[in-house]
Amino acid sequence: MSDSFFNELRERFRDKAIPWLLDFDRDPDRALHDMLRGVASVGHLIGSDPGKLLLDWLRGFGSQSPYARLLNEALTRWIENHWGNPLLPGTGPDAGGDATMTSLAWLRAVDTIAASPLSDPREDISPREYPLFGAATRLRERMLADRRFLDNMTEARSHDPQGRAWIALANHQADRVLLEEWWRLLSLPPDEPWYRGQYGLIGLRRLPPENPAFKDGFNKELAEGLGRFGEGLWRRSREGWLSEEAARAEFSTIARLTMARGDFPDRWRGYWRCFVGRHQEGDLLNWWPISEFGSSKPGRGKSSWIEYDPTWPERAQTLARMLRQPKKETIVQSEKLLVEQRHYADATGNTSFLVRTAGRFSGSIRIADPNQALTWARMAKGADPWNAHAWTNEAAALLSLGKREQALCVYGEAILRFPDNAVAHAGYAEVLKFLDRLDEALAAYGETKERFPDNAVARNGYAEVLKSLGRLDEALAAYGETKERFPENVVARNGYAEVLKSLGRLEEALAAYGETKERFPENIVVRTGYEGVLRAMQQRARATGIKEEMPIYEPKARMDEPIQLKTTGWGITTGIQAKEEATLVRSPESSYLASFERSALSSEEITRLITDAYLIRRWAREGEEDDPWLNTGAQRERAGELLAQLSAKEGHDPLVAGESGMLSLATGDRQRALDLLRIAVERFPGSPRVRYALARAEREEAMATEDAAAMTPRQWKKLVRLDRHLFPLQWLGPLLFQVRFPDSDSALRGNVRELAGWLRPGFASRDGADPSFYTWWGKAVYPLLFGATDLSERPDMGRIRGHVRANYRTLVAKEEELVYRHARR
Repeated sequence: MSDSFFNELRERFRDKAIPWLLDFDRDPDRALHDMLRGVASVGHLIGSDPGKLLLDWLRGFGSQSPYARLLNEALTRWIENHWGNPLLPGTGPDAGGDATMTSLAWLRAVDTIAASPLSDPREDISPREYPLFGAATRLRERMLADRRFLDNMTEARSHDPQGRAWIALANHQADRVLLEEWWRLLSLPPDEPWYRGQYGLIGLRRLPPENPAFKDGFNKELAEGLGRFGEGLWRRSREGWLSEEAARAEFSTIARLTMARGDFPDRWRGYWRCFVGRHQEGDLLNWWPISEFGSSKPGRGKSSWIEYDPTWPERAQTLARMLRQPKKETIVQSEKLLVEQRHYADATGNTSFLVRTAGRFSGSIRIADPNQALTWARMAKGADPWNAHAWTNEAAALLSLGKREQALCVYGEAILRFPDNAVAHAGYAEVLKFLDRLDEALAAYGETKERFPDNAVARNGYAEVLKSLGRLDEALAAYGETKERFPENVVARNGYAEVLKSLGRLEEALAAYGETKERFPENIVVRTGYEGVLRAMQQRARATGIKEEMPIYEPKARMDEPIQLKTTGWGITTGIQAKEEATLVRSPESSYLASFERSALSSEEITRLITDAYLIRRWAREGEEDDPWLNTGAQRERAGELLAQLSAKEGHDPLVAGESGMLSLATGDRQRALDLLRIAVERFPGSPRVRYALARAEREEAMATEDAAAMTPRQWKKLVRLDRHLFPLQWLGPLLFQVRFPDSDSALRGNVRELAGWLRPGFASRDGADPSFYTWWGKAVYPLLFGATDLSERPDMGRIRGHVRANYRTLVAKEEELVYRHARR
């Protein structure tokens, strides 16, 4: 109890104080928890919004009052104690809690912090003097360390605890640490809802200036931020998941509100002239309602706005060449260039120069100095987490340093983010090969070879693993196919000759090496192999004085034979120790209604488990159309191991819950999948990953039982409302089911029409004209559904049904690629 606060209550209210205020004085933590849950005793104020009451009393008592101090301390402890718990205690009818009430409590908490700066931001008051600065600081620490917790509660723009938390952090900035976060939000990245761009502008508006003397001047960063926001909306509109009308309306509204604050109309007009000058090429200005805000003509003369240095590309190219054999001065000059580009990125939000240069430097210096390569690769990835080259560069640097498990994790995450990137797929398989996980490496290389038939690295890797497994005839055929497809590929030619030698077919091996030696006379591997075969032919019985022949490996394990798993508690795919009490099948009720316990698994370990499970499901392609996907011994055993490890975290993480459901579905246990996911969707109502998994499970149940009532079509609509990046799934999801039932022609025809219209621009674009993910995805999906022709006329439903049934599994894989790339919660 606080004597000072109690005395203030007596002085202000005498004997008529609100009951909750007395409770708050006696036990601030319990009283605050009751208020945030909406069950506090507030007397005649019952029915009032709890968050509004907390703020009203803060204004009434004052920012320096005992009440303000108690509220700040209690909120700080509340955040610390309950962060990470998906179900707050006391929010439901039982000990398990309620997800909706939990998210509402967090909304009230972060809204209270966001609105707590009671002074005008233009007043000369440090944010450190704001009444809830301590709670805001704790929120920032927790949120930057674990960005998924509040994000998992987001259901819509009107119910977005994560977005409201960004506002709270923006309003309490005492430094410039969050600058990169505001630029990231304004770029509208694939893992953020599009409506969070406005929070980036709020962050830039409240960001302390580099020079305090310019505090009341025109905010150039805010102007650049508004331009970046408009560019992001334009890109999303072009990709097709945000309508042009919605994008224009959003920008017009936000731009007017942003420009209305402050008396700098001439500076704004100057910025728009500069913006027009930057975008003379391309069609952005045709879309942009620029005339509403300023001149639609580029400015003349020297601009007062920061511009990139046109010498950067040439300097980067020269330094990259020198970094292959680096000297100290070369590294110093490289760092100097990166500092210049970092300054430009901080001032404009444009990270493209920094990312490109850091990635180029990383690749050039990797052999000579892998540690420096890793530093620059991570610099590029930090500046743009949606740059595929930055991820594969980091993984390659880790592999050069011998950190294979870390490299595998980075490659795995890259596959989820960039399913169209062949380097990530081939790199993942290569690390599996180095780890001697040959069966998995073979499956990974096989899928990569199938998806990217022109990737010689994957083809050679596939043949090499076959050779290591002792399947020499298959290896010979694989190398031969690659040699025919890529006649100038020396690796395939050498591999082909080497396998012939291992098979004892020395005359053929000599001929193969000889042909390759004529094409590549300077290749030392070819010459050594040729000489080795000559010696082997001359001295078949003895091999003294020459290099050992390539050994013939005995098969270690075959894909069609079950793998004998160790019975220890260590997972075969991750090296993470599973809990002894974990079992393959658990009661859904026991998983989700248990009291909150923090899992021993780290976020990195969880990501690795989920990636392993996702890839194992992709590799298991055997069986008939309606058979369980994981129906081979080895794959099924691995699925069991993963389920046992994931089950301990099902109730605390939506990505784990979704993947556990998908694994159960893939192993044929539809009922477990449905039970688990129906509970999970109540526990994580804002998770697109869980919603998708449930929609998938219902669709496969309806297909297996031939009961249309088993599938709820609105699940696919709800999925798109949770994440508009998944826009085409509202038609594709039901369509894959409707082709099975002749009486669904009307609904099928409507979905076909809408989906064809959405996919057609990507399908019709020239190869390479638009490198975006959506164009690649559209080009891949359209022919699977409709064949190679454009559906400009009335579609033939019979023909489409045939295409879908023939390509069902591939279409489901494309469906998953879209979900796993974008749905990060």
